[in-house]
Amino acid sequence: MKLKKSITEVIGERCSWRSYDGRPLDDQTRKELEEFLSSTDDSPFGVPMRLHLVDRSASSSWRTRAFGTYGFISGAKQFLAGAVVKADKDLETYGYVFEKAVLFATDLGLGTCWLGGTFNRSSFAREIDLRDNETLPAVSPVGHKRTKKGALDSIMHRAVGSANRRPWRDLFFYKNFDTPISEANAGQYSVPLEMVRLAPSSVNGQPWRIIKIEGANSFHFYLKRMGMRKRTADMWTPLDMQRIDIGIAMCHFELTAQEMNLKGKWEILNLDLDPLPMGMEYVVSWV
Repeated sequence: MKLKKSITEVIGERCSWRSYDGRPLDDQTRKELEEFLSSTDDSPFGVPMRLHLVDRSASSSWRTRAFGTYGFISGAKQFLAGAVVKADKDLETYGYVFEKAVLFATDLGLGTCWLGGTFNRSSFAREIDLRDNETLPAVSPVGHKRTKKGALDSIMHRAVGSANRRPWRDLFFYKNFDTPISEANAGQYSVPLEMVRLAPSSVNGQPWRIIKIEGANSFHFYLKRMGMRKRTADMWTPLDMQRIDIGIAMCHFELTAQEMNLKGKWEILNLDLDPLPMGMEYVVSWV
């Protein structure tokens, strides 16, 4: 993924923005964004996915409201939306691919905000011609940010605690889940790990846990389940969004490693780390 800035700078700049000024994207910005969306199909698990720019600039105000973000977003007329084929690792794929689009938009100077349970899913499904074998778990507004954040931005920022990230000792480990990893043991991978720590996640849950195995630059990604609510008819619950969060973490880790010329690839391995802590699930490894 080619960016104007370094990936660490883009990740540092990315934040959830809920207030937009309503201006449409200029022709050049729109062209760059649409070209990127049409070329981003590199799923780490081989699950097909497509991305779209949904534009409601020409819609009347009441139709735009009906389009629906339930008051959580103001002034936005363009949105990023995607469709992923229903399969094993579909939500992880969605998080990985969609976060690339979010970071690309950030690099263009645009605002974004992951929306999982606070948008009218059926309206977006019609816009992108969602098929029976596909699912649409999340969208994001994309556009020019208001010069000053609105009251809702401040309220949500405090409520979600997005400025508060868990420390390394809670997220990253060495050989087992009882031993937090040090920056010395992480080596050059301390930067990709820090970019994972800064990744967005549903209600700032940060459900990823990563173990480095001794003697190799292999990092094993686990999902730490928090909450056990199930999916409803038209809304993905935090239980599902945690799988998307893992995909986002994978995206941050890989893009940073690639920029640092740290070679590796994603593989699903048969690991012998039992017994795992309660609620912990193995997902994938960077090898």
